[in-house]
Amino acid sequence: MKKVKIILVGPLKCGKSTIANFLSEAIDYNIDNYRPTPGIRVLEYEINNDRNDIEIELWDCSGDEKYEQFWPVFSWNAQGVVLVFNPEVKEQLMELERMYENFVAKNMISNNNALIIANCKDPELKLPVPELSGPVASLSYVNSNVMENGDELRSAFQNFVFNIQTDVKDYELDDLSVLLS
Repeated sequence: MKKVKIILVGPLKCGKSTIANFLSEAIDYNIDNYRPTPGIRVLEYEINNDRNDIEIELWDCSGDEKYEQFWPVFSWNAQGVVLVFNPEVKEQLMELERMYENFVAKNMISNNNALIIANCKDPELKLPVPELSGPVASLSYVNSNVMENGDELRSAFQNFVFNIQTDVKDYELDDLSVLLS
C-alpha cells in the first residue's frame, strides 16, 4: 500500500482541523467550538479507488506563528500541501503566499501537489473565487463548507491524493536510510 504525507496549513481559525476531521472521518467536525491545534496533529487513514489503496498521513499543522520554527520539521518528507483559508476574513488571503513559501516552495513540492481550500464557514455566504496572484495563482482551488458541500470537498481531496500518488515515489523509506543516501 502506498503512503502519502500531506500537510494541511493555513492561518489561525481558518478551519484546518475541521477539514482534517471531516476528511479522515476521525471525530466530530463541529464547527462551533474553536480549539487551537497545539503544534501538529497527525491523522492516519486510508482511501481507495478501483486500482489503489492509499494510506494518508494528514498533518494538521497549527497556523500559530509560535510554531513557525518547527514548520520545516513538520513538513519534512511531505508529498503534498493543502493551503486552507477562510475567505470571510480578507487578511487570511494574504497569508497564503507566506504559507506557500514555507511549505511548498521550501520543500520543492510541485504546484501540482498543492491545493487551496477556501473554507467558508457561513453556508449562506457565496463568495466569488478571489483573484490570486504570485505563485499561488497557479494552484488548484476548491470552495468548501463541510456542512454544505462536504461530499464535493471529499471528492476533490481524493482526486488530489490520487494525483499525488502518481507523481511521487513510495514513502515507505525509513528516516535513517533517507539521511544516509
